[in-house]
Amino acid sequence: MRRKALLAIPAAAVTAALIFTGCSDGGGSTPDSSGDTGGGDPIVIGVASAQTGFFSGFDVPVKNAIDMAVAEYNAEGGVLGRQLEVVVSDTKSDVELSASAAIEVLDQGADVVVTMCDYNLGAPAAQEAQAQGKIAFSCAGSALFGPVGIGPLAYSVNESSTTQASIGAEFAYNSGWTTAYMLGDTGEDFTSSWCSAFKETFETLGGSIVGEDTFVQGDTTVATQVSNLVSSGSDPGVVALCGYPPTGSTAVGQLRAAGVTAPIVTTSGFDGPGWMEAVPGVSDVYAVASASIYGDDPNPAVNELVAAYTEEYGAPATSYLVYGYAIVQSIVEAMTQADSTEGEAMAAALDTFTDVETILGPSTYTAGCHVTIERPMQIISYANDAGTWVESLTPSQPILPDGCS
Repeated sequence: MRRKALLAIPAAAVTAALIFTGCSDGGGSTPDSSGDTGGGDPIVIGVASAQTGFFSGFDVPVKNAIDMAVAEYNAEGGVLGRQLEVVVSDTKSDVELSASAAIEVLDQGADVVVTMCDYNLGAPAAQEAQAQGKIAFSCAGSALFGPVGIGPLAYSVNESSTTQASIGAEFAYNSGWTTAYMLGDTGEDFTSSWCSAFKETFETLGGSIVGEDTFVQGDTTVATQVSNLVSSGSDPGVVALCGYPPTGSTAVGQLRAAGVTAPIVTTSGFDGPGWMEAVPGVSDVYAVASASIYGDDPNPAVNELVAAYTEEYGAPATSYLVYGYAIVQSIVEAMTQADSTEGEAMAAALDTFTDVETILGPSTYTAGCHVTIERPMQIISYANDAGTWVESLTPSQPILPDGCS
């Protein structure tokens, strides 16, 4: 039997549920402003994301947590007097299937579309949602997932890549690692902007960049880049690795195999223990993540969610499940504030979000920026095939990413 209200639901959503289900007057249904009657057709969340393929390790936990959150809201009476429903189309981690997956869930009545958690992979689905006047949500870290890259109906619950990178740079510098070698994936906006922001923050703090090299996700080796680092004789205090598995984990293994013992600070793409299977025994790797899945997150609600998720689905591979829960919280809050499921009305509500509490922490959007810039994030240490929470950091010098205004 599904638990009732595992986590705190925003008070406004609960109030709206009670009012629109008729609990305040003993019964009946009330039309919402979109023209639907309370107790009528469900509000549909369409998930057009990778349920199989290389990116499914990120997207499947998101979808599972969406299911959990939807069940909890429905147990509390739903939203605007209507139940929530989830429909899914698998992109198979293929960007060429992104748009068609969105069309499939839209054809099934999706009021909101959740895309793959990556700008490049999820943008085609978001564009289809936008074309039909529907809100698209993602957990992409790129600020391009918004007005500039897609349009005014695209939003991400993720922290911006520049926020992640600034936090990583502050952690590195505060740890006494005052020289850094940049090793970055140039193939995507998320990773390239992460590298740029890390470098800017690190140098602003007083650190020095002693070398830089690049690779592209999908490369089967980064041996040449690692050899360049070793031959440079730079002996950095830290390696800033702007990438994600599988090529990113290949880089970690080849760095260690070449005798590079410097700590590695890297992106949320390394969130979760799965990547360590390719490099058993690795240590001194630190990822910037939204949450810890190891039972030691500073937010008790996260630990509750992880425990419940583990009971239902097994141990999560990444903390991306927290994004899934936060997506539903954000959708519900936007619909409640707008008193509507219509895209433009929801967008008007979302654009006024100022420190709206979600399981991830405070969320703020503006008309020009649809990712969060100043939310605290977690530093996760990876050593001996396990992850451990280290500390929570809020960027002291947040960088406004390209695409935000």
